[in-house]
Amino acid sequence: MSQATMAPSLVTYGDIAREVLDSPPRLGVVRLVTVDGPSGSGKTSLAKRLCRALRRVPTVHLDHLYEGWAGLDGVASNLDSWVYTPLRHGMPGQHMVYDWHRGAFAEWREVPLAPALIVEGVGAGQRQFADLSVLSIWVEADEELRRGRTIEREGADAAIALREWWPREERHLAVEGTRARADIVVDSTPRGDVDREELVVVTEDRRR
Repeated sequence: MSQATMAPSLVTYGDIAREVLDSPPRLGVVRLVTVDGPSGSGKTSLAKRLCRALRRVPTVHLDHLYEGWAGLDGVASNLDSWVYTPLRHGMPGQHMVYDWHRGAFAEWREVPLAPALIVEGVGAGQRQFADLSVLSIWVEADEELRRGRTIEREGADAAIALREWWPREERHLAVEGTRARADIVVDSTPRGDVDREELVVVTEDRRR
């Protein structure tokens, strides 16, 4: 394993996509990419841009698999049984989508077989799935920025739920050691000299 990159470097989404597609699949015929990090860090935006570079491969958003604000502990079971187990056996996966307004799972959504799959959200990089991924990405930003983004996205009505979610999230990520095990660490803090649509700011690189 190479030493972590200490000085930030700029990497294109195209370069990351090529590395993913050049890797042998570990999840049946699928190359799994996980994008994890605390809420508001920029995981969804990174996953969207990487998806485009990978020519629109499927993306699973864990926000759809949590069973509400207390659903982080159960997301691994949902992800494994609904998505990973079928893919391991060469079959499409599917998962239910949680309706946050109704407070219940609603429709099913298919996860087709494809050259790659992106799974993004808190819990995507759990230790029990580490052997399935060809690339694990940790996304981070300043706490004040992250929490501001989260409140803006979820709305002021979610403030009480977020005060319970944040410590739960922190405990989960600490116990899993997700950041320390990630292949690359990405800083999503805005920089005027970086085109975020094309470039990723990598602060640590543990790839071989």
